[in-house]
Amino acid sequence: MATIVINQKGVEQGRLARVEEYALFAFMPNAYLKSHSDDLLADDRAESKRFLSPRWEWLLRGGTNSRREDRHLLFYPIFINPERKAITKIGIPLPLSEKPDLSNVQSQTVAWPLRGDGSLGRWRVGPETMAKLNAEGFVKLGGFDKARGTWTILYLNHKTRQRIKIGEIAIVARDEKSGAVAIEYVGSGGGLKSIKTVWNRSTHDSGVYGSSLLRTIIGSGSSFTFPKAIYSTKDAIAAVTRDRPDALIVDFFAGSGTTLNAVNLLNALDEGNRRCILVTNNEVASDETQSLKEAGNGPGDPSWEARGICRSVTWPRSKFTVIGKRDDGTELPGDYLTGMLVDRDKRRTFRHAAFVAPMDFRLFAGLSPTQLKGTSIFDCFRGNGIAGSARSASATFS
Repeated sequence: MATIVINQKGVEQGRLARVEEYALFAFMPNAYLKSHSDDLLADDRAESKRFLSPRWEWLLRGGTNSRREDRHLLFYPIFINPERKAITKIGIPLPLSEKPDLSNVQSQTVAWPLRGDGSLGRWRVGPETMAKLNAEGFVKLGGFDKARGTWTILYLNHKTRQRIKIGEIAIVARDEKSGAVAIEYVGSGGGLKSIKTVWNRSTHDSGVYGSSLLRTIIGSGSSFTFPKAIYSTKDAIAAVTRDRPDALIVDFFAGSGTTLNAVNLLNALDEGNRRCILVTNNEVASDETQSLKEAGNGPGDPSWEARGICRSVTWPRSKFTVIGKRDDGTELPGDYLTGMLVDRDKRRTFRHAAFVAPMDFRLFAGLSPTQLKGTSIFDCFRGNGIAGSARSASATFS
C-alpha cells in the first residue's frame, strides 16, 4: 500500500487535517518493481552519497523474526581466514538444543550470528545459499566486532544480484585474496532507487491536477467530485508497467477518465504502446437527480442520460485529450508536466529606457537637493513629460 499526499494544506476535520489517500498494489509471488530515478518521497536522495554505489547488506538479520529460535536452521558458523579476510568454509546449522562454543571467538576464525545485546540471532540465508554466494564472490567481510565477538559479514541481496544479471550493475574487479567482487552502477544506474510506500510530490495535488485540470479539459458545465490527480495516477501505473510498454490497463471504475489520460501521458513520455480499457456506468450525480426529476426527466430520457457520468465526463475527457481539442474546435490549453524541454519560438519586444544621473533629476524638475528628498524617480520624470520611460522605477531620494 502506498500513502499518497494529495493535499498538503489538509482537509480540516476538527482534529487532524487529512492530507492523504491510498493506492493498493497486489503482487504475484515473483513480481517485482523496476527501480526508478524518483522514489516519489525525498527530493535530495539522488544526491546522497549512499545512493551513488550499490549497497551491501548485513548478513545478520535485524528487527523482528531475528532471534535464533525464530529460524533455528539459519544459525550456523562461518569459518574465516583472518589473515586473508576470506571465508573458507560454511558450517551446518547447530541444533536448537545445543549451545555454540564461544570460548575461542577472539581468534577471529569463526563467525556466529551474535546480536548487539549479546543474544543469539540468525543469518538471512541458509548454509547452501551462503556457500553459493560465497563462491560467486557475493559475500565479503567487514570488520571484526570485538564487542560482539564476531565478524560483520556483508552480502548482495536478491535484488542487487538481479540488477547484476540484467546489466544495471557491473562487476568491475574481484579481490585476489577473498574472491569478493567489486561492483558499480552502469551508466545512470546509481540514480535508481526503490519506490517508497509514502509518496510526496506537489504534482499529486488532487485539487490542482485533479479538479482544476478536469475543468480545464471539459469546462465547468459538468461536475465530478474528487477526481484523481493525473500525475499520481501516472506514477502508480508507471510503477508496475515501466518495463512493460505493451501492457493492457483495465479500469472498471473509470470515473472521470483519469486512468486513460494518464496512460496516454505515460506512453508519450517513454514511447510505449500501452492500451487502456475504461468501464463505467452512466449514473447521474445525486445533486442533479432531483432537478432532473422535477423537470419531468427520468432514466432513459435524453436529458437524463446527457447528464450521466459517462456522457458528461468520462467520454468527453477521453475524446478531448486524445485529439487535443473540444467538440467546438477549440484546442485544449496548457502543457503537461513531463520534465522534458521543448524548443519554442517566443516573440520578444524591446523598449528604450533612458538613464539619468541622480543629481541631474533636479534639472528636469527644477528641484533642489532638499526638495528632492522623498521624491520618487517616477515623479521627477512625470513633471517633464517622460513618465513612460520610468514606469518600472521605484527608487526614492533620501
